[in-house]
Amino acid sequence: MVSGGGGADDDAGPTVPELVGESELGLALLLPGPAGTRVRWAHTTELVDPSAYLRGGELVCTVGQSLVDGVACASFAAAVAGAGAAGVCFGTGDVHPEVPGALVAACTDLGLALLEAGPGTPFMAVTEHLAALRVRSAVADGRAGQLLELLTDGALAPEALLPALVDAGLGRGQLRASAWPTSTVRELAAAVAGAPHLMATEGEVVLLVTADDLDLTAVAAALDVPWGTATPSPWRELGAGLRRARAELAAAAAVRADGEAGAVRGRATLAALVAAQPPEVLTPFVDALLRPLLDADRRRDAGLVDTLRAFLAADGSLVAVARAQYLHVNSVRHRLTRIRELTGTDPTTLDGAAAFSVALLATQRRP
Repeated sequence: MVSGGGGADDDAGPTVPELVGESELGLALLLPGPAGTRVRWAHTTELVDPSAYLRGGELVCTVGQSLVDGVACASFAAAVAGAGAAGVCFGTGDVHPEVPGALVAACTDLGLALLEAGPGTPFMAVTEHLAALRVRSAVADGRAGQLLELLTDGALAPEALLPALVDAGLGRGQLRASAWPTSTVRELAAAVAGAPHLMATEGEVVLLVTADDLDLTAVAAALDVPWGTATPSPWRELGAGLRRARAELAAAAAVRADGEAGAVRGRATLAALVAAQPPEVLTPFVDALLRPLLDADRRRDAGLVDTLRAFLAADGSLVAVARAQYLHVNSVRHRLTRIRELTGTDPTTLDGAAAFSVALLATQRRP
């Protein structure tokens, strides 16, 4: 017998029954696994042996594309259990009409928890639920500022940050994002101490979120430092606002260091070009290239947009993407092929990469 959930952070996350008990997820418990097993995170895979990409405590989600016979089912269950995962969540309806009996038998023999996600339950819903629990934990532990870094880097959905915003007194209203040099962190913290805010240090930049009625102009003047800010925006667009504020800080710092020539160099980028375009120019890129991928991700947590973003950031290195996303290189190739099939545009070509880059930047653009 192999006990699930034996990896890192055993005390983190809900137990398997607690996760199944969340009615909005629509999960069915087929096998409970060891008592007290906790789900740290969710990992979607179609590999027969995903153990190299597991750290322990994951709920391993699959639609069973590779589980074509009893041998494959047994190998998959053994690999998942051997990696210390919390259990398996099998999605029915896409490939298999029901959970394969061989997989049920293998999980039973190994003492591995087994859940079923019906056709109406995307794996993304499970991931988002676990992310929300992590956010609440971070807020309770005083680590809400770390969430701003994840949101700015595109690694956190805005919905996951909402509990932290509410707890900070910012609620669902219009928010202002700003970016400051780290040398100002103490003075800045003192200046906003009496107002609702979230603040985080990311490298050489302090990220700050405040209500839109808090005037920071006087603070910047008193500190006499370059700073960047975005116009107030809804909480759902906070990630884009933080990225814009960070870019404006870089431009302001360049002006102070090199004069207007430095600012010109800072704005001679694809991001600056996209930011200058009217919505009617950018909308076709988003509709034709991103919307099909977002729809696929929403239906079954396909990970297409995340892989596309990582592929472009890695300058087309499949190995770098696989390493960053804990995927096999063949899985990266499969996702890129699926992106081409859904959009008719190949991200591995120069023109395709440029078009997808414009589409992604357009979603970060301020209206």
